[in-house]
Amino acid sequence: MSFGMNAKLFMDAVGQISGDTIARYSGLCPAVSSESKQRRTDTAKKLIKWLAAAAALIALGFGIFAVIKSFSGIDSGRPHGGDYPYYASVEELMEASDAVIVGEVISAGEERSMSVSPDSTEKLIYTVSKVRVTEAVKGRLRTGDVIEVKQLGSEKVHYEESGSFFKKGSTRLLFLAAYDDVPYSPVNPYQGAVEVREGRLYAESKYSLFGYKEHEQQETVLAELRGYVK
Repeated sequence: MSFGMNAKLFMDAVGQISGDTIARYSGLCPAVSSESKQRRTDTAKKLIKWLAAAAALIALGFGIFAVIKSFSGIDSGRPHGGDYPYYASVEELMEASDAVIVGEVISAGEERSMSVSPDSTEKLIYTVSKVRVTEAVKGRLRTGDVIEVKQLGSEKVHYEESGSFFKKGSTRLLFLAAYDDVPYSPVNPYQGAVEVREGRLYAESKYSLFGYKEHEQQETVLAELRGYVK
C-alpha cells in the first residue's frame, strides 16, 4: 500500500472519529441543558482540532519518508543494499572509472583473502583474474598490458554483491577502480564489467548501461566512451 493511501486512510479515520465525537458530546440529549451541550460541543471541537493537527504531522511524516526512500534508491530502479555506488549515466560511469579497457581473461579463479581497504583489518574473499588489455579507452593502461582484476567472493564464498566470475578466454569491457598494491576492481558488480562476444556487448544485470537488452556493437560503444575522455 502506498504512503499516500496510508495518509488518506488516516485522515478518513480522523474524520470518522470527529463525527462520532460531535455526536457523542453534543448528544442531542433532552436531559442536558443547552449550556452543557455547548460546553461539550466546544470540547469536541478542540479535540477535533488536535486530531487534525496530529493527522497533518503524520501525513507530513509519510511524505518525508517517501522522499528519503526515493533518494536512497529504494524502488527507484537502481540497486540497493550495498556499499557500491550506482551510476545513472555514461558520463558518471566514465568519471568514476580510473581505467576503461577491453580485455581478454587469460587466467581466472584464483581465490585470495584481502583487506577491504588499506586502513581496515577486515578481510574478505576475492576471486582474482589476469586480464590482457586489447583496447585501452581511458587511463594509463596500454594495449598488451596484463593486469589483475579482483571480484568480491568466489565460487565457494558468496556475498550479497557477488557477481558472476570471469571465465578464462572470455572478453570483457571493464570500468575499473585502481588501488595501490592490490588488484583493480570493477567500479561495481552491476555496471563495471560487460561481456563481449563476437563484437557485441552482453550484460547480465538490468542495471548495466550497456548490453542488457540491446546488444550494442563494441565499436559503437567504444566510440561513445572515448567522447567522455578528457
